[in-house]
Amino acid sequence: MNYGQSIKFEEILKYVDTHFGQKVKLSFVSDKEITVAIVKHILIKEVTIGINLIVNSVNNDKIGLSYKGTGIDLIIKGALNFIAPHFPEFNQAIELKENNNLIIDLKKIDKLEPALKQISLTSISFSPSSVNIGCDLK
Repeated sequence: MNYGQSIKFEEILKYVDTHFGQKVKLSFVSDKEITVAIVKHILIKEVTIGINLIVNSVNNDKIGLSYKGTGIDLIIKGALNFIAPHFPEFNQAIELKENNNLIIDLKKIDKLEPALKQISLTSISFSPSSVNIGCDLK
């Protein structure tokens, strides 16, 4: 049985701001690509740092992503260092690969174990205002 859920960009932005105190912008590029931008204040100027995330594969409990942008490797490593104290298991679940690719192994995130027993992730796509997640019930 196929099941889908859409999460509006504004819900994600509010969650990130509330839980991490970070202002983020999300922009639709295509059904498989999204731009994530962080606004930083440097001296008296606002600087926007953006990264494009592309969903390459979704296979039950693993998500394959690639990323592009200027200096992106440093940003990815910085983001992982930022996330690590808040979600140590998430840091273990991300495997950086060559050529700006990474794999997220959802099995390594303990909090997801109950959900992964019930569902199998089948797709992740984007619309102009939301992230769409598809899954099959087990």
